[in-house]
Amino acid sequence: MKRTKLLSLFIIILFLTLIIAGCGGETKKAEEPVAQKTEEKKEEVKPIVAIAADVVAPEHHLGQALDFFAQKVEEKSGGKMKIEVHHAGALGGERDILEGIKQGSMHFAAPGGGMLEIFYKPAGIFTYPYIFKDREHTDRVWDKLLTEFSQELEKESGFKGLAILNRPARNLSTSKPVKSVEDMKGLKIRVPETKMWQETFKSFGAAPTPLAFTELYTALKTGVVDGQDNPIALTYSSGFFEVNKYYSLIGHMYQDNIIVTSGSWFQSLPPDLQKVVTEAGQETQAYCRKLSLDVENSLYEKAEKEFGVEIIEPDLSGFRAAVDGLISEFPDVKVWYDKIKAID
Repeated sequence: MKRTKLLSLFIIILFLTLIIAGCGGETKKAEEPVAQKTEEKKEEVKPIVAIAADVVAPEHHLGQALDFFAQKVEEKSGGKMKIEVHHAGALGGERDILEGIKQGSMHFAAPGGGMLEIFYKPAGIFTYPYIFKDREHTDRVWDKLLTEFSQELEKESGFKGLAILNRPARNLSTSKPVKSVEDMKGLKIRVPETKMWQETFKSFGAAPTPLAFTELYTALKTGVVDGQDNPIALTYSSGFFEVNKYYSLIGHMYQDNIIVTSGSWFQSLPPDLQKVVTEAGQETQAYCRKLSLDVENSLYEKAEKEFGVEIIEPDLSGFRAAVDGLISEFPDVKVWYDKIKAID
């Protein structure tokens, strides 16, 4: 009898042990999803947030192009990289933004190509007169040379070029019609305070007058200067057609903008994001080409209808001849001058 009780007690203890073990296993299994969720949280990676800045209004076609670039980077990266775009000089002028990239507080800029001359003197080629034959030639040049230019730019300055952003050509708004280079004689033309611009307009026979852009409208209105050279978009938006009723398509400069980043920062990105940024730049370049052309064509019509501006297509042969040989005064740009001249 006593042996039977002991056997029964053993069976009960064994049974309880199995039940407890089973419950423990279930608890462990129940805890597994929690552990799995914890691991998933650990694996979540926050997106890289980069800062881009420019000095134009968001509705300007260059502002739209930078927004397009940011959108493409986020789309192509699947949200791994996001770009916050600050327009209209919110983070400073073009030089301030470029300095910010060097310091690491910003990541992308879209300055006028000539602005890079501060850091890489051969970039002055962007403002060399008549180095580009026309818009199509300019596009062919950068299709062939942008990669090489970007490599040299990065080597000398630390900036990496990603995309050319087209702008309409710089042309001439004046108070008197200009149909040939002879009509430039004695005209007081406002120019930026750079040697390239001053020598260009001296060669045309004009009287180049260095003047801050902020003072230009008043100077035109009061006759301090007779004209100025800017793409039609800026000429139109700045109200210069209120006082200058002639716009001569001398096309002396195709000073496009260029999206740049820090070469070292770019190299720090994972290979997949380097590819994303590169491809987004290529797509933005194509997008801006069409956008710039559409803007240019629409503004010619607006200038004529709204302000009574006469659009003049002058004889360019004299303008081109006037600056022949100017390269001897600008040896820093000679390397790119020769490369561009070799492209039909």
